[in-house]
Amino acid sequence: MGVLSGKQEFVVRLRVEHTGVKYVFYQDIYRLPDEKLCLKGIVTTTSIVNGKLAVSEEIVKALNNITE
Repeated sequence: MGVLSGKQEFVVRLRVEHTGVKYVFYQDIYRLPDEKLCLKGIVTTTSIVNGKLAVSEEIVKALNNITE
């Protein structure tokens, strides 16, 4: 993996998977201009609706807007 430091420019690429009540965000950060991969991240989350583990329609709608 490459090194990212100082005032270097970079681009972030995000992919989201939604399965049941779970949302998984995969994030890759690439240094510019050579597009060398510098960092990979995975964030897994869920949502609580009315005190119960459930699918949040607001999150689903927001994710659909991003992927269109």
